[in-house]
Amino acid sequence: MFEHKFQNRLFFTPIYGFKLNLSESYIAELIHESHQLYREQGIYQEYRSTRDAFQSKDDIHHHPLFKEFFDVIVQAFSEVVCKDYQIEVADRQKFFVKKAWVNVNPTGGYNVVHNHPNAFFSGVYYLQADQDSGEIAFLNPVSEQGLTMPHELIHQSSIYTSDRYFYSPRKDLLLLFPSYINHYVHPNKSSEDRICVAFNIGR
Repeated sequence: MFEHKFQNRLFFTPIYGFKLNLSESYIAELIHESHQLYREQGIYQEYRSTRDAFQSKDDIHHHPLFKEFFDVIVQAFSEVVCKDYQIEVADRQKFFVKKAWVNVNPTGGYNVVHNHPNAFFSGVYYLQADQDSGEIAFLNPVSEQGLTMPHELIHQSSIYTSDRYFYSPRKDLLLLFPSYINHYVHPNKSSEDRICVAFNIGR
């Protein structure tokens, strides 16, 4: 009779979800400013993963209106992510928002596969979204898995077999994820703009 010795789950990839509970009035201000940036800047091309949509320049973390928002982001990152990664409290102050931008995806707008280089963690926060706004998909970073998996014999996805995972956007949802993980966003099928803030955290 065989003897089962151990089972390790290696190379874990965490995705964190938060509800920030920002006030309706503050979210409305951020939405208004996002539309204002759209009108002023037009579509920004550099580092752009959006298609048929607007992506602002990546400096909105310096915008005074967004200060309260990013203070909450850094607090969540420090108290939850850094704790899980066993980063000492004193060292957590070394992390900061390196880049941040607004995405406004009207009907049909989407994002192609991309990741966020030169950062530790990245995130997206939905200011305005509904169930038809387009899911965000994260791809399994173990790319070789798909080459050997007997897909025809596996009838239910799990952490052992999935090649991607989807999250539905919703207002006031924050997702934090390792910057290396490839992801994309389905087209917005809603008549309402999907508006989100994306950012990179590093040191």
